[in-house]
Order: sequence, then structure tokens, then C-alpha cells
Amino acid sequence: RSFWPARCCSNTPISLDHVEDLLTTENFNMSLRRERDWSVGLRPTLYCARPSCSQPLMSISNSGENITCSACSSQTCKTCTGLAHEGSCQFDETTELVLSALNYGTFKRCPQCNEMIELTEGCNHMTCVTCRYEFCWLCSR
Repeated sequence: RSFWPARCCSNTPISLDHVEDLLTTENFNMSLRRERDWSVGLRPTLYCARPSCSQPLMSISNSGENITCSACSSQTCKTCTGLAHEGSCQFDETTELVLSALNYGTFKRCPQCNEMIELTEGCNHMTCVTCRYEFCWLCSR
């Protein structure tokens, strides 16, 4: 998932010009693509998991656990954001504990794009700010 634009500890955006010498060519080129996506208003919630591709995956739907990249045809798991795999996602113990706690509190994942959503007040009708999917907080439909 994207935390773009990159920011330093004082929340000031970091220019790619300042970090170009610190990044590999591959990482710098990927950062340039993400900067371009951001500048034209493209805000994908998921990127292709294939390191040599990293294209934005915009057509996230409710069906299936994986999404196919239109650029390289690789499949990315919508749950763990890694390359597609058989069976359930394998998270480390700490991640499992956090995900479990989140599911019982005021946080849930959007049923369409898998983004974390928090219910703070109001009714149970939710609209995901990332993909605009509307669903019921109680039944996720």
C-alpha cells in the first residue's frame, strides 16, 4: 500500500531529488512512477507485487482474492498484497494479533478494496473513502 508522498519525521514531503543517490535505480524508478501517479490524481490502494513491475492496480472488485496486473499479468493477493498464493495468507504472529484485535474493535477492512476503515460515530452505513464502496458495518454487505 502507498504512503505517498514520502515524508520525514516532521511530516515534510521528501523530494526524490534529495534521495536519488540513496536509492537503487529500480527503487528510484518505482518512486518516480508513484510520484507521477500521485501528481495526476491516481490514488491506487494496491500495487503489483512483482518487484520489477509495481504498477498500480485500480480495478479492485469484490470477487476473488487476487487481482491480475494488466501490465505484466502477475497476480497480487488483495489481502496480504504479496504475490498470489494458494491457501490463506501467512502473517507473522504479531500481524495476526493486530489483525485479530482490529476485527473486534472499531476497525474493519472494506469488503471491496481491503482498506482499513474505522467506525467512530453515526450509523452502520459505511462508504469507503478509498474505493467509494458502500456497505453495512454489521454484515459487510
